[in-house]
Amino acid sequence: MARIITVTSGKGGVGKTNISVNLAIELARQGYRTCLFDADLGLANTNILMGLCPDYTLEDVLTGNKTIRDILISDCEGIDVIPGSSGVEMVAELTESQTKRLIELFSELHDYDFLFFDTSAGISGNVISFCMASSEVILVIVPEPTSLTDGYSLLKVLSLNKFRDTVSVVVNQSKNKKIAATVFSKFRETINKFLPLDIKYLGALTKDSQVVEAVTRQRPFVSLYPDSAASACIKDIAKHLIDQGVKPSKSENKVEDFWVKCINIMQSPMQLIGIKSQKKVSSPQTDSAEKKNVKDRKHAKKQSVDKIISSVSTNQLKPVEQEGIIQKILLSLNSLAGNTLSISEELGALRKTFEDKKESRPDSNSDSNSDSNFVTEQDDTEETPVLSLDFEKYIKG
Repeated sequence: MARIITVTSGKGGVGKTNISVNLAIELARQGYRTCLFDADLGLANTNILMGLCPDYTLEDVLTGNKTIRDILISDCEGIDVIPGSSGVEMVAELTESQTKRLIELFSELHDYDFLFFDTSAGISGNVISFCMASSEVILVIVPEPTSLTDGYSLLKVLSLNKFRDTVSVVVNQSKNKKIAATVFSKFRETINKFLPLDIKYLGALTKDSQVVEAVTRQRPFVSLYPDSAASACIKDIAKHLIDQGVKPSKSENKVEDFWVKCINIMQSPMQLIGIKSQKKVSSPQTDSAEKKNVKDRKHAKKQSVDKIISSVSTNQLKPVEQEGIIQKILLSLNSLAGNTLSISEELGALRKTFEDKKESRPDSNSDSNSDSNFVTEQDDTEETPVLSLDFEKYIKG
């Protein structure tokens, strides 16, 4: 059975697709049958990184014009590639007959050892659906405050939707492996404190100029520069991925089982509560209709509030009614205070986790240390650079 792995990130630009492509190719070189599904809507970075120009995508399959085998790009750098494009978004709106046909077509893809889904960044309904339907999830982060907070938000949304499997983490763009391990360790401290999830360290991809050169030439760096530092990192990540395996219950999953679960999740309501706000978001199928009603709901709400304020200010309400309104206001304020306290505790822990502690810089005096600094890199011979982590600005944003 294929190990179905979703590769995702909370923030864009962290190298998620680059890791997906090169990891898939490295596994193929080690003799594993590997397929990569490009599930990144609108940003077909897999095609760009591999210099591909697909004639057909998943959309052609869903419209009945092509089969999975027709759109599949075979033996590209040793792997098979399935272009997703806008067809991924259409999955959430399939009829029962279309869903049955899609599942039947994907049942043909049973001869892989690894099937990777390279998703979009962020916490959209499609991203959450792919993560929850997969047997394994890889989260890519970089040593930056925005990546860490967005990664935390993604894991929080998964946990709110009852996701309880272990998430593997890859730290990209780090100066060295020691720094990457430290960043992961501090990130895990916060996750363990606030979320009912377990994360494990899969490895690091350190900074390497040859990665940039490979992207420019639209070639995977493991193929173009097999002896580079980045290629060595990918080999380590592949080894850890192979060694960790999967739980026996997970190994029974088939590709068609994945799509059944994924489509059901996409077409069902899901919880989306971010750090900055709290709201319930419907499935992608009803998002457009919901947006049309937002303006009307806001107007109606404003009229209702204005009416209450007007009634109270002109003493048109009876004492009992006034007391009831006051009680509701107090309850709302208490709820707001509770939510604010929860947010404050979470952000405070994140901030404390990434502080530049005084004892880690013995050569600096107390006046030169700042509690708002975040240590991003550390070297035995160089001064530790710091990056401001302004959570106050993050909350207001």
